[in-house]
Amino acid sequence: MALLEHTASTIEPMNKEFSNVHKKFVEYGWELTTNTSRTLVYNYPISAYDEFHIGVTPNGISVCVPVPLGNFAYRVKLNTHAEAIDHILAQLDDFETKRDRSRYV
Repeated sequence: MALLEHTASTIEPMNKEFSNVHKKFVEYGWELTTNTSRTLVYNYPISAYDEFHIGVTPNGISVCVPVPLGNFAYRVKLNTHAEAIDHILAQLDDFETKRDRSRYV
């Protein structure tokens, strides 16, 4: 699967715990549209429905993930940054794989 050609954004996430996640989103062509220490939102510029929402609260980390090739999302609550990062990266890779495959169907 080829990554999209995209100029890396100079914007860095305010929540540095998600720096590796941010780099992966930028590689795939996603844009950071909300950037606070408690909330990160990544949108795919071509589709209004494709949005990853990361919310950090004292009780855990809420991650909302778009369903590939759909117009809905699901939300999961995770306990640690490490769990959230692993989940986000796996879901982003899955999302991109399914979107890439749909171009050839």
